[in-house]
Amino acid sequence: LSGGRSAQAAELMRKEGFQVTELKGGYLKWTTKLKPLEGVPQVAHDKGWDLAEFTKKVQQEKAVVVDFYAKWCAPCLKMMPIVDQLAAEFKGKVTVLKVEADGNQAILQAYGIDEIPSFIVIHQGKILQKTSGFREEPKLKELFVQATGTIQ
Repeated sequence: LSGGRSAQAAELMRKEGFQVTELKGGYLKWTTKLKPLEGVPQVAHDKGWDLAEFTKKVQQEKAVVVDFYAKWCAPCLKMMPIVDQLAAEFKGKVTVLKVEADGNQAILQAYGIDEIPSFIVIHQGKILQKTSGFREEPKLKELFVQATGTIQ
């Protein structure tokens, strides 16, 4: 889905002499470019966002951390309880918006997200930072502090 396992498999196949064509970034990069899909089974996802509704919400809130995740993403699942804990700690100061990558391709495309986990920090409607990859708790907390517009 994000290309990690398939990249490892492609490398093993190359070592065995196979010619391999690899889709860099995997399924997620393909779907965020709104490329067509065939034979993909339907999977139940969290409620999807409407792009206009999402954009309005981001603009209305003073401080926002957007968490782009997927249910199949191990780093996302590992960070989820920490993000929830920080959301509670910063309640009233930072709004956390969670966007499941599957089913929200229009939002991912609009915000240039083609890797997960990814986070966007927004203060007063302006994107301050966009980052991807696993983050330990102190680095996640930095995103929340940055969203408030203060330095700690």
